[in-house]
Amino acid sequence: MASEAEIETASPDKPIIQIEPLTLDEVKKPRTRLRTIAILTALYVRVDPVLMALADPTKLAVFIGALDQTIMATSIPTISAQLHSASGYVWIGSAYLLANAAAGPVWAKCSDIWGRKPALLGAVVLFAGASIMGALSVSMNMLIAARALQGTAGGGLLQLVFITISDLFSMRERVLYLGLTEVLWAIAGGIGPLVSHGIDT
Repeated sequence: MASEAEIETASPDKPIIQIEPLTLDEVKKPRTRLRTIAILTALYVRVDPVLMALADPTKLAVFIGALDQTIMATSIPTISAQLHSASGYVWIGSAYLLANAAAGPVWAKCSDIWGRKPALLGAVVLFAGASIMGALSVSMNMLIAARALQGTAGGGLLQLVFITISDLFSMRERVLYLGLTEVLWAIAGGIGPLVSHGIDT
């Protein structure tokens, strides 16, 4: 870097180089309330192909994962009895949880490579497809495979929502939106067993 004396005595043949100081503090425009609502709507609300046929075109990504777990937890005894498999009782939940734990880091890395939105949409589509496969299961093996696929997608649903919220909001604002996902879990925990009882009877 040239000193001030060299810049002042520069000959007409050499252009004067002026270097602006580097500023590391970026000024971010504050988000309006409407923009924040639009971002959260785009994040949470996803089109679910199964539910479109039932005239309910949108569901919350976190809510469908949470509701699925609470419904299945109380429906497993009835499902095992109908499919005549006592050994499958354990594997219905275990297949979901094992796949969920294994797939979470993979979804997170995929979202780093290809972006948050395609990864989250991919998780929702896979979850919807696995849900259809589970609903149409005629044997315990088919149901366990469907639950493993659901677990693979479920590992992405919750992780990607948390990652996206962390990307979009500052540490101070993030707590509120992460807390809202826990509220959805609480609601699903209350509704799931009631829905399961209605399905079982």
